[in-house]
Amino acid sequence: MVNKRSIYGTLLSLTIPIAIQQLFVSGLGMVDMMLVGQLGDTAVAAVGLATQVYFILSLLYFGMSSGSAIFTAQFWGKQDKESIQKVLTLNLISNFTIGVLITLISQIAPQFILQLFSNDPEVIRLGSQYLRIYSLGFVFLGISYAFYTVLRSTENVKIPMSVGVTILSFNTVLGFILIFGKLGLPALGVNGAAIANATSRFLELIIITSIIKIRKSSVVIRPVLVFPISSDFIKRYLTTAMPVTINELIWSLGIAAYNSIYAHIGTESIAAINIASTLENLAFVPFIGLGNAAAIMIGKKIGANEVNDGIHSAKQIIKISSIIAIVMGALIFLNKNWILDIYKISDSAKSYAHLVLIVLSIALLVKSTNLIIIIGIIRAGGDTKYGLFVELATMWLFGVPAAYIAANVFHLPVYWVVAVIAFEEVIKLGLIIYRFHSRKWVHHLTEPFTEPA
Repeated sequence: MVNKRSIYGTLLSLTIPIAIQQLFVSGLGMVDMMLVGQLGDTAVAAVGLATQVYFILSLLYFGMSSGSAIFTAQFWGKQDKESIQKVLTLNLISNFTIGVLITLISQIAPQFILQLFSNDPEVIRLGSQYLRIYSLGFVFLGISYAFYTVLRSTENVKIPMSVGVTILSFNTVLGFILIFGKLGLPALGVNGAAIANATSRFLELIIITSIIKIRKSSVVIRPVLVFPISSDFIKRYLTTAMPVTINELIWSLGIAAYNSIYAHIGTESIAAINIASTLENLAFVPFIGLGNAAAIMIGKKIGANEVNDGIHSAKQIIKISSIIAIVMGALIFLNKNWILDIYKISDSAKSYAHLVLIVLSIALLVKSTNLIIIIGIIRAGGDTKYGLFVELATMWLFGVPAAYIAANVFHLPVYWVVAVIAFEEVIKLGLIIYRFHSRKWVHHLTEPFTEPA
């Protein structure tokens, strides 16, 4: 049986770099929006709506790359580097194709896209300018994303962290210079922010590929080894990756439905939700790190045919996550008052946000456990179809209808609607705990004819 100290040491070494990178993504994303916020409401609205395209794109990349991560971790357990290169090749092709498609749409019809979200002609005009420039970095981002995935899945988490933190910092500094016209350059406003983003994505790709080449990493593609890729290999990759991609899209549509329900309750309600969600996103940073680290560790164990050790590790990770969730929930609950005092909002919005934060602090344990088990454990075993089923069943058969009835039939205040939605997570937890203990989530993807354990 795996030694607990060994589990904790490996988990810590993988979690911290991933969590640091995620913290910079969340933190500097806020800083980026604050810079644009100095240009006025129209600029904020334009950039906010244009980045909805990026949100969808990032979910597509995440879905395909999650499939890649599952295979890579298991092949890493077998030390099958040739197959890892094949997985990377498929991920590069899929991300490149997605990136080109979304870029073309953004270049040809940005106005059409933004008209789906706004009727304000000035917002559409500014947003279209921003999107045309911003989208020039989409393909570079997709390629970098694929390299990040294979590096993390082979336990090389420091390179993605270092490159990610460097690029995000560069993006913020360059954005400040171009937006406001510093160092003798003209002030470009929202176009400056778009140029900074696109330039950063290009530089990111140059840096990550250069590091891989210089260090002669095993993930460098060697065409002689990679091709040909059998149709069976491609089929298994897509069969695993596509459910995750569909899952992420369904989830994003569900979040959009929830936000629509909140918005129809009232402006003060959506303001309260936005404030609470920002804090919740920061609280989830350690769990995103833990989830990704768990996927690497458990996938590797399954690939090495050490399933019992992998399950033991999974149980320890769930325990650690639960302790962190209780502490984080308590911190949110105890500090909610002074946090809300920072915001210049109405007393009603502050009161709503106060009660929403209480609900979220209580629900954090359940939500974080779901994240760890679905992303870090069940997906690591290649059981992506069950994750899709759970998301469909809980969000769309219970969560969205229940939230709509609570808000529009019973006219409950926003914090009760949030509580109803939180109950969806309780149902989800029951389904995935059952799946976890059944062991039906364990699939040896590197051995296509092996039955699930």
